[in-house]
Amino acid sequence: MYARSADEFFVRVPLVYEKKVYTGEKQSERYVNFFGKVINLSKRTGNIGVSCDTIESVGEFGFVGCPVLPVSYVRRTYEVYTTEEATRTDKEALTLAYYELNRQIAERIGDGMLLSKTVRTDWTADACVLYCRIEGVFNIGQTCGFELLP
Repeated sequence: MYARSADEFFVRVPLVYEKKVYTGEKQSERYVNFFGKVINLSKRTGNIGVSCDTIESVGEFGFVGCPVLPVSYVRRTYEVYTTEEATRTDKEALTLAYYELNRQIAERIGDGMLLSKTVRTDWTADACVLYCRIEGVFNIGQTCGFELLP
């Protein structure tokens, strides 16, 4: 069910933010998953206790034309980082704010139609703020499943 409706959005992007800086330190763990049993091939286990991104790659074994075997090789890499304070330029903050605003509007519209959009930009001492009002034709119906009895 579609109806003409209005909606308002608010986006705030701070000029000062925390940025990840990778230290270059990497730690890794290797495992073999053999029919559901995990075999640890590395000495180190557990959490490394610092801020890090975890990257996991899985290699599965199989033969050409055959289904994949329940045997896989897992490599988990931890890339350590620290955070430091960084400052965005006004242009970067405005670009990021419009990107986020457009993402939110696209999510709201779905398969509807945007009729009008009014955007107001405000600058505070520490942020770029966008206020937006949209009008459009949106799908306001809710999908509701029900069971048919025989």
